[in-house]
Amino acid sequence: MTSVTISPRFIIGLLFSVTGIIVVIALLMLLSKYSALIEEDYLSQENTYDDTHIERSIENIINLSSVYDEILTPKVRQPTPEEAEKYPQLTNLPTLYITLNDDVSFSSITKEQYIAGTYTLVYGEEGGIYDEPIFVKGRGAYSWSNPKRPYTVKLGKPTDLLGMNKARKWVLMADYVDKTMLRTYLTFKLARDISQGIFSPDSRYVDAYFNGQYNGLYYILDSIQVYENRINIDIETEALFEIEAIYRHDNHRNCIDMRNGGHHILYKKPDDNDIFREVKEANLVKFQEFFDNFHAALDKGYNEFSKYMNVESFVNWYIVNELVKNFDSAFTASCYCYIKDGKLHMGPVWDYHTCYGGQEVATCRIPTGYHVRTSPWFSKLMDDETFFKLVCERWTELRKEGVIDDFLSQIPGVIDNMSDSIEKNFILWRSALRETGLRGRARSFFTFEEEVDYLVNWTLTRIEWLDKQWYIDD
Repeated sequence: MTSVTISPRFIIGLLFSVTGIIVVIALLMLLSKYSALIEEDYLSQENTYDDTHIERSIENIINLSSVYDEILTPKVRQPTPEEAEKYPQLTNLPTLYITLNDDVSFSSITKEQYIAGTYTLVYGEEGGIYDEPIFVKGRGAYSWSNPKRPYTVKLGKPTDLLGMNKARKWVLMADYVDKTMLRTYLTFKLARDISQGIFSPDSRYVDAYFNGQYNGLYYILDSIQVYENRINIDIETEALFEIEAIYRHDNHRNCIDMRNGGHHILYKKPDDNDIFREVKEANLVKFQEFFDNFHAALDKGYNEFSKYMNVESFVNWYIVNELVKNFDSAFTASCYCYIKDGKLHMGPVWDYHTCYGGQEVATCRIPTGYHVRTSPWFSKLMDDETFFKLVCERWTELRKEGVIDDFLSQIPGVIDNMSDSIEKNFILWRSALRETGLRGRARSFFTFEEEVDYLVNWTLTRIEWLDKQWYIDD
């Protein structure tokens, strides 16, 4: 009987061959799945999708295996000659192109359904991302009524746009009523600078084209969502909430009562609807009990209420929002918080297009006096000696470290970097500069430069007043 010797080299080669076959089969499965998506969903006649439809359709592709992650993630690359001609960069800022499928008009977009299309994001000399799938729907309350509209978008695959953390869901903010186009950017930047590890949204300016037509200067923003690169929580035991005045919403399902008669704590739906349906009812009871205990503790002093909260997040969120004197931040709307590791965290920050004295409402146009302190939680927190001292110590620390000064000193550089885009934006949207609805004609300005001067002077006065309240002298 003849013996057969199998060399190690043969075994290694065989293993590599088998692995190669598996990879090829996996890729063929992926292409089959992707083709099915394109044929059945992405290029359908209606091109409209609700959240659940998109999540499930895209999951057919991206959850097949971690092997596919790098294959599917769009890469920044150099354009072909045809792409370079079709998608020029408008200014020194990145340029975003969104084209809806089947010649669907942007005017037909609603806040209820996503519409399919493709996007290209031109970075500059390093190239860009070209002709990738995107889904678009409207967003906002008051801002949706403006002629320059904001949108929520979902990409075909989580992508790290312009150096921001990888995600699929993003916000295109128009900020039509902000004649400086600075308020959101500055506030988000300040919040990130002082966040102490708590997630705060990032943002980038882009020139935007919709269906081949220039539509002005936009921000690309992180979306407020439960996600590993954003609010990273366990949706079965933890939750994201939005505090809002009751009069602002009709549907009171998924709401937790603040027990003050004027506000609700909205239990925000995670993108995974199936899990949410399974745990929602039980969690609503559990979280109502948590907030009832927290509200009771607010009347018992620091040693009690601090058991329920991440104190640093409350201090930092309060300083940012009281500094910019944002109307909504007195628990009118867009006040987010979340439970993680058994503690209530305040934030992330959101919605700042009318702050810095931009709106004649309550006392928000006036750079002196408190506003956010009048809200249900912070009225009690700031009356507590220990919490008030923590705010003063943190403010003093930020002043001594130069964080607040840097926050203002960056403005000239930001303006210089986007000067061409600002000019083009207000050539298209001259109507925005003529707006008087927020402060009235007598207190409005009608040029970009005058509005920037107003913002800076208002903020300097505000800082001076807060120094008198919070700064601790050596």
